[in-house]
Amino acid sequence: MAGRYRPQLDQARRSVAHEPRAAEMQDRRSVVDELAAVEAWTVAARAFATASDIFAASRSVRGLLRNTAAVLAAAPGAMCLVSLADHDVLRPYVVAHGDRRAQRELRRLVAEVPNADAFSRSVQRTGGVLRMELGNRAMLRLWLPRAFWSYAEHAPVRGVLAAALAKRGQVRATLLLWREGAQSAYAPADQAYVQALAQRLAQGL
Repeated sequence: MAGRYRPQLDQARRSVAHEPRAAEMQDRRSVVDELAAVEAWTVAARAFATASDIFAASRSVRGLLRNTAAVLAAAPGAMCLVSLADHDVLRPYVVAHGDRRAQRELRRLVAEVPNADAFSRSVQRTGGVLRMELGNRAMLRLWLPRAFWSYAEHAPVRGVLAAALAKRGQVRATLLLWREGAQSAYAPADQAYVQALAQRLAQGL
């Protein structure tokens, strides 16, 4: 594949004294578009493989949701919370964390919270995905239930990614992932992967 794009890439690397012609610019754009399409295909293929593994390891919807939380807590998140939708009500169902001590604490917190966080409710309304970098800890108080405030500030949470699991236009569940401590915020590729995975997993609900 690299050989196919070598002439265009070599041409783009050359420094030129004149303004590029329109045809040259179009050639460069088509290369970038094709490379972006290859990256998108790679992300979609990874999401498909992950979904296949989760389906293979799950014997029930309950198992599917628990396995999903465990897989996404390991990568690309530090934490994954799955909430279930019952008409307009969204309730936290299962949470997983890469660290066992943090997982025990989060499970206790989830048991205390009757309704889902604002990140999850937002994607429940839109049926899409939400990605946010969190530089200000106080911002979390606007989005998370009070029970989570102390944990999220102590961790601290760096970035959030939420996605809806929608089937036939109806949101059945939501995923909330976050990264904490020294981890960086989520990138667009993370968003594309989680969104593609959510679309696949929704078929099992």
